[in-house]
Order: sequence, then C-alpha cells, then structure tokens
Amino acid sequence: MKETIYVGATGQNVGKTAVCLGLFSKLKKKFAKVGFIKPVGQKHVMLEGIAVDKDVALFKSHFHLDENAADMSPVVFTQGFTKKILDKKITSASLEKAIIKAHEELSKTCDAILIEGTGHMGVGSIANLSCARVAKILNAKTILVAKGGIGSTLDEIAVNKALLEFEGVELSGVVINKVLDSKKREVLKYLKKGLKKWDLPLLGCVPYAPFLATPTMHDYAFLFKEPLLAGESKRFCHFTDRMLAVGPIGWLQKQFKKNQLIITSAAREELVCAILAYYEKKPDIGLILTGSMPPAASMLELVRKADIPTLYVNMPSYFTLEKITSFVTKFQPEDSAKTLAAIKAIAGHLDVSTICQIPKKKLS
Repeated sequence: MKETIYVGATGQNVGKTAVCLGLFSKLKKKFAKVGFIKPVGQKHVMLEGIAVDKDVALFKSHFHLDENAADMSPVVFTQGFTKKILDKKITSASLEKAIIKAHEELSKTCDAILIEGTGHMGVGSIANLSCARVAKILNAKTILVAKGGIGSTLDEIAVNKALLEFEGVELSGVVINKVLDSKKREVLKYLKKGLKKWDLPLLGCVPYAPFLATPTMHDYAFLFKEPLLAGESKRFCHFTDRMLAVGPIGWLQKQFKKNQLIITSAAREELVCAILAYYEKKPDIGLILTGSMPPAASMLELVRKADIPTLYVNMPSYFTLEKITSFVTKFQPEDSAKTLAAIKAIAGHLDVSTICQIPKKKLS
C-alpha cells in the first residue's frame, strides 16, 4: 500500500512548508520514488504554462521532480476564484474530482506521496474543500504542525483536531515547530501531558531556526513591489540584522554590521557614501532608500558601481521599517540556501520511521 501523508497546520506561518521539506528529504531515503502534491493552493506562480501553487514550484525545482505540474497542483485559488465558486461558475464536485484524479496519477509511479495543506484545517471550506476534507477524500495519514508553546498551542491543536473529526479523519500525530532552546524542556514536558489526553504522539520537536526568518532583498522587492536599483546578483543574500539610520553619521558608523539591512532617507547622500565605504571592507549588506524624493543620479551611480543590493521605497523610513517588521518571508525556488537550511534544521528532528509505522485508521 502506498504511504500517503497529509501535513496540515494549526495556522499560517507555523513552518508547515519547512517541515514538509525536511520530511520529504527523509522520505526520499526510505522510498524509491516520492511524490508531492498541494491539492488546494493559494499563492501561485506560472510553471510549465499553467498556474501552480508556489510550493509546488519549490519542490519541483529543488528535488528535481519529473511529475506533471498539473497533477502536483490540481486546484489553485487564483484571483476571483472564490467569487466564481459562489456564483456557481465552478462546482465543488469538479474540483474534488480534479484532486482525486491528480492523486491517482501520482500514485501510479510513486511509492510514497507527501501532501501539503494550506493554512489551518478549515482553509478551502468555501469550496467544500477544507484541508480536513481533502485529507479524508485522499485517505491520508494526517499529521499537524503547530508552533512552539503550551496553552495557545494546545488550544489551536484542539480546534484543528475538531475540524478533522468533523470530516471523519483521525489525527495521527503532531510536530511542534519553532521551539526556543530556552523553553524546550518546559514545552516538551507540558505538551506531552496535554497531548496524552487525546492519545496523540509527538512526532517531532523542532528548534527555532533564526536564519529561516531572515529575508533577502528579493523578499523586500516583492514586499514593496519595487525593482532593485543595483546589486541584482546579490538579491538572495540574507540579512540577519537591520538598522534604521536616522542619527548622526559618526554614531551610525559604529552600528554598521555584516549581513545588515540599512534603511535610510534617499536625501542622506553623505551617509550612503559612508555605507559604501564600509561595504568595501565588509560585504553582504543591503540598502533601502526611502522618502518622497527618489535617489539622485549621482547616488544611483555610486550604488551601481559598488553593486550593493539597493531598493527605493516611496514612504518615510519609519513606516518602511514598520512594514518590514511585520513581514513574514516565504520560500523561493531560487533561494537554495534557505531551502537547504530548512531541510537541515527540520530533518534531524523528525523520526520518519515512527511516522510511517503509525497505522492508518479507517476513515468513517
């Protein structure tokens, strides 16, 4: 029988895709051929001439998967899709049929299939294709990824577990992600107690990996919908520190660090010159120029000559920083460093043998 694992989550930004990357890499060592499918996608890219979920593009690129992209991403909620469903221009039955057919196609050549959900277990309900329902129609062994914590984590697990039970799906286990080292012992102690009352196994406890949360200039260009002014070759450099440069130049120079994103007004040409002088000695910094007036031609010439990754944003520095602070970076197929870091961070904390040995319960 094919090994079919559905990975859902308690909500957004808990690290479901990172867990899937680590799990997929370990499944590849256990099975001859592993397939990947994201039955219901939201954010999409164009691949092989069709719109597919961005995570399908990521897995297909990184793991060199040769399966048909359409089978890996059978349903994508593109712009206006929800309205078409409500207007009955698209039927839930046709979407369900497409998902089942795609899964059947992958099953013909794959020994194991990893299925990634979308958001929490209720996402997709408007089309009668919630993550919980998809897990049922694909008859998959279902595990849940939750963010490290105790009370709120158990509450979120309870809500999502209830959605699964409503659809007749029994939750097989839980993976806890992004657990702070200082809290790991306490989190493990009390989560195991909380999960015991539901008879749920803890399938992995993954430490928080700061690098996975560090954006690149490519991410910031996407966030602000602006092209890079310079440093195109360094658009996937990660910034582990950021600084809002608004003070005296002498004081600011003491705050410069490697792998630092510096946000400053485009009007401060003297500061940009100081940044470029520092950049010559210690590379891998990024620059976001702000304000209502774009950078002068002379400044553009300097940053282009230095090949420093630079972006211009037409808003005050403070509001630029505020937007950056609330931004959550996602995986990009081109950012191989982040993908490899995720696999390394996750894989060592998942016991695939235990996951595969969990019996698949008969669905009601």
